[in-house]
Amino acid sequence: MYGWLWRRLPGNAAVRAAIMLVLFVAVVYVLFQWVFPRLEPLLPFGEETVQNGGATPTGAPSPQPTGSPVLNGLARIPLERAAR
Repeated sequence: MYGWLWRRLPGNAAVRAAIMLVLFVAVVYVLFQWVFPRLEPLLPFGEETVQNGGATPTGAPSPQPTGSPVLNGLARIPLERAAR
């Protein structure tokens, strides 16, 4: 599409680039002034999917690591011992 438009525009490359820039700005302006405001009521941006602001309920325990000091079948080495 852009190649077709580029071939149809008059002038040299600088004039064509300027015309393409003006056309791009005009399309963006039309979209933001008329198209997007008319489509906005149809879009679900006002619907909330997170309850209670996303916070955990009061008093809920935070997840704690459990189990033995074995990770993927290999024993974890404490940092003090590894530094020696």
